[in-house]
Parts: sequence; C-alpha cells; structure tokens
Amino acid sequence: MDASTADACAHERDEIQNLIVRQAMEPQMDIQSIETIVREEVGRSLNPLTSEHARTAYSRPQRRSQPTTEPTLEQSPRKTDLWRPTDNRPVCFHCGRPGHVVRYCRDRRAIFNTYRRNQGRDS
Repeated sequence: MDASTADACAHERDEIQNLIVRQAMEPQMDIQSIETIVREEVGRSLNPLTSEHARTAYSRPQRRSQPTTEPTLEQSPRKTDLWRPTDNRPVCFHCGRPGHVVRYCRDRRAIFNTYRRNQGRDS
C-alpha cells in the first residue's frame, strides 16, 4: 500500500468513527429531547387544572335553594266524602239511604231477625 491509499484509508476510518460516534450520541439526544418535550407538554396540560383546583378549594359551598311549596287552595275530596251527601250525613252501603251506616241499617237487621226467627222453627 502506498502512502496515498494509506491516507485515504485513515481518512475513511476517521469519518466512519465520527459517524459511529454521532449515531451513538443521536439516539441519546433524541431520547433526552423527547423527555423534555413530554415534560413540557404534561406541565402545560396540568398547569391550568391545578390553578383552577386551587381557586375552587377556597370557595364557599353553594347552598341549594329549597323549592317553596305553596298550600293548595283547593282540597281534594277524601274517599269517605264520596259516600256522604251535601249535608254531610253518612250513606249506608247496604241500602244506599243517607243518615246511617251498615252496622245500624234497619233493613239489614230485619233480614237477620227474620232469619233468626225461622231458625228456631226449623229445629
């Protein structure tokens, strides 16, 4: 090998070594730059949330307004009122006439009294 080829080989060897060193350093630089970019992005995205959270932590709790219930002027009729006429007398469930209830109904008592009288004759 003559001197010119030796110099060319040495020069190529130096370039290859420099290239290898640069390639070895580039991934580290890329990783570091990615890490810094991620940190900055996370910091930017979390910063507004933490500042809003700090503001709301010191605010007073809001009270809910209770709905006001107004008394109704019209009262709904009770179920017992359906069996009373306008003069408020009770209506009998057995005969349907106003003024008494089933327990004191004369027609019903008459039916039972007749039954009792007939029972005494049959035995």
